[in-house]
Amino acid sequence: MNATAENVGPGGTMNPGIATITLIVGVIGLIIGLAMAYPVLVEGGRALSQGTNMMWGLPVATYAFLALGSFGISMVAAVGGVFGLAGWDRITPRLYMLALAVSIGAIAALSMELGHPFRAIWAIPANMQVRSPLLWMGMPSGDST
Repeated sequence: MNATAENVGPGGTMNPGIATITLIVGVIGLIIGLAMAYPVLVEGGRALSQGTNMMWGLPVATYAFLALGSFGISMVAAVGGVFGLAGWDRITPRLYMLALAVSIGAIAALSMELGHPFRAIWAIPANMQVRSPLLWMGMPSGDST
């Protein structure tokens, strides 16, 4: 972290006034962000005013993009192991962590579209809906004709 000469007091410590102001601005920003996110967290897609003519909303498109992006990052991470590249071992764990983070973002976008994302954390695994298209979205159809 770079600190300018005006912000640093004797002994290299930061001025407590600036740290307090930064904390206050951060708390105010967090409160505003939570107030703006509340309708999406409670109502889901209805809060985004999509209308009834749209089959898929922006959050579902975001989910699909992030899910495919996570798959692509995993494929790039596997290149080193498949082809035996020597310098690839340093970046592989970082790529897998990035793929996991992007996958968590995809699930977060989808759960916000459905509404009540905190309820979905326990309700989706507890009530497994095997006929749901979301469960079978990535599975092959099995129809070879």
